[in-house]
Amino acid sequence: RLHEATGLDDLTLSWHWQDHREWSVLWRQGLGPRTINDRLVVTPSWCEAEAPEGVVVVTIDPGMAFGTAEHESTRGALRLMVRALSPGESLLDAGCGSAILAISAIRLGARHVLAVDIDPYACEASRENAALIADSIEIQRVSVTPAWLGGLAPLDGILANIQTGVLVPLLEGFAGALTPGGWLILSGIMGEEWSGVLRSAALLSFRLEDVDAEGDWRTGWFTRRVD
Repeated sequence: RLHEATGLDDLTLSWHWQDHREWSVLWRQGLGPRTINDRLVVTPSWCEAEAPEGVVVVTIDPGMAFGTAEHESTRGALRLMVRALSPGESLLDAGCGSAILAISAIRLGARHVLAVDIDPYACEASRENAALIADSIEIQRVSVTPAWLGGLAPLDGILANIQTGVLVPLLEGFAGALTPGGWLILSGIMGEEWSGVLRSAALLSFRLEDVDAEGDWRTGWFTRRVD
């Protein structure tokens, strides 16, 4: 049964007592304002971020959800989204985590974002972070599948910062959910996985516009080709 669940034949566990610490405060250490580019700064609520006029400041508290600007895949998605996004667009944030991408998109001019995640804690964090702009962001607890994507109204853009093993099977659904010429940002891709993602995207008529590389992580900006 262990092998069926984990792929492991043997598992060794160890434990020790841990002195009490103020974990609710400790996790904040090391988190602070992050300049993404010349248009966007991300900061937790307990920090004051100074930004030049015209720069958008997005406040995010991740809680128990993934999604601060501390991870390379998030920064890559934000950098490319700044360039891909046009004002007034309707978007999907698939696997929204803390809703950092959805909130940034609204602050940068998107009209509406459907932000979805299967994790209830992520949805809770997203609602708290998006409270001030809740009219523009719809948050749902959803398992994103090709069938579910097929029921969406045509979208101008899709943001998906997940992982390669999840992204590739969803590519056909992403293609069907986009308007002709719509854009797709895929993130959470390791460098050694990048060529395989490119091949899979090309088979579904996605054209690569640009790639953001930071450390071992790759983020791609694609558009749906119009034949």
